[in-house]
Amino acid sequence: MASSSSSPAPALAGEALRQKRILSSKLYLEVPSSKAPVVYSPAYDISFLGLEKLHPFESAKWGRICRYLTREGYLDKKQMVEPLEACKEDLLVVHTEAYLNSLKCSFRVSSIVEVPPVSLVPNWIVHRKLLHPFRKQMKGVDFVHTLTSLSASSLLLSV
Repeated sequence: MASSSSSPAPALAGEALRQKRILSSKLYLEVPSSKAPVVYSPAYDISFLGLEKLHPFESAKWGRICRYLTREGYLDKKQMVEPLEACKEDLLVVHTEAYLNSLKCSFRVSSIVEVPPVSLVPNWIVHRKLLHPFRKQMKGVDFVHTLTSLSASSLLLSV
């Protein structure tokens, strides 16, 4: 009986590369004890020439939540941790090089975010107004995941 499975060597090499990227990633920050376990960046909110209103999801909810928590006294801005922006190596942990390269095309990004008019916007603006916030959000979520793994007894929040 002939085996139809391919050699496991490429899969193992790919997993080894993924593990190396995870371990060398700069997704993780040291959090001073004076900081509350709230990870947030004002860059999370997407304001994109009004195009954000064409998407069904509220694109500025994170800032609204943060302002509410601060106003009501549940949160002091000095206690928040702001994540860095995910770099290409960070993104390659979960995305392929081909996918990341496809984001250099506004038409491709417009189909991913399901807002067709984005295809008409120069790609450098798409990167600044849309993909930059996504990279900050990704880094924040991953940072919270890491903190949660390190301290199961902590209550952590990423807004």
